[in-house]
Amino acid sequence: MRVIVVGSGVVGAGCAYTASCLGADVVMVEAGLPGQATAAGAGIVSPWASHADDPLWYAFAAAAARDYPRLIGELAAAGAGDAGYRQVGAG
Repeated sequence: MRVIVVGSGVVGAGCAYTASCLGADVVMVEAGLPGQATAAGAGIVSPWASHADDPLWYAFAAAAARDYPRLIGELAAAGAGDAGYRQVGAG
């Protein structure tokens, strides 16, 4: 199966990683505009600070944020090295 992931922020990268682990051939597409996505957010994963009015988006984002520490551990165990993850503030 071939999968195209649009956006290489934390959500896109996580989706691409998961699809790859499931055997998909993954291509990531990113606009590369300055001051966008993870570069602007400095890697911050905190849907609780967002003001989205979409309950489905919020539920998905909150679940992804809760799963993030497990994903970082899995990546480190797979040899990705230290991702620099640490929890500060919200959680």
